[in-house]
Amino acid sequence: SAGNTIVVGSGTFDESVTIDVDGLTLEGPNAGLAGDSDQRGDEATITDANGRSEINAANVTIDGFNFEFGEQAIRSGGGVDSLITNSRFELTDSTSNGYAIRAEESSTGINVTDNLFTGITSDVESDNVNGVVVRDPNGTRIAGNIFSDVDTAVNIGSKSDDTASGTVSVENNEFSGITQFGAVLVNNPDTSLDVDVNNNTIQSSEVGVFTLNADDQATFSIQDNDFQNFA
Repeated sequence: SAGNTIVVGSGTFDESVTIDVDGLTLEGPNAGLAGDSDQRGDEATITDANGRSEINAANVTIDGFNFEFGEQAIRSGGGVDSLITNSRFELTDSTSNGYAIRAEESSTGINVTDNLFTGITSDVESDNVNGVVVRDPNGTRIAGNIFSDVDTAVNIGSKSDDTASGTVSVENNEFSGITQFGAVLVNNPDTSLDVDVNNNTIQSSEVGVFTLNADDQATFSIQDNDFQNFA
């Protein structure tokens, strides 16, 4: 029911979960510990190779899990003001055009914090696997995460009407080994999009920040980032 917490112990769970209750918290055994923390213990590992977990409710929290996915890990179809935190994401298939987390147009105010995204890349050069996809970024915050060996780390925009609006903050993340369209890719933003890319470390990658078909009045703040060792 709304406002409840479900505590999940360690183990491997070959299944997908659909959350349709507002205010629900799913708490794994490593809740409160960042995805790269050396204090993490045994994981609750979600391994549905052909499915994905769905967030279809508001104010949902997913905290402290390990996702090993074949194509898609978490999709938010209506997860307004939800939080995905302290979790690990790793692609298990060698080819994919998928994503670890995808927030659709009806999902705003998504917070993605303190996660580890690793090995999210395809062996096929024409593929592009994403860490986080945000189709309508209004109020979204992506902060304190580590993206290591990912095709495209953060993909903002790509709405069905080729616009993206609202505010999105990408801050205090570490990016390395980004091989396709950058640590941050901004697709087709309209004049009301406000993008802040601040205080990140981006290194050993092919592209840092890439904007595609940006309106000349869209607002970008790209400052205090550390760019290192670009190919």
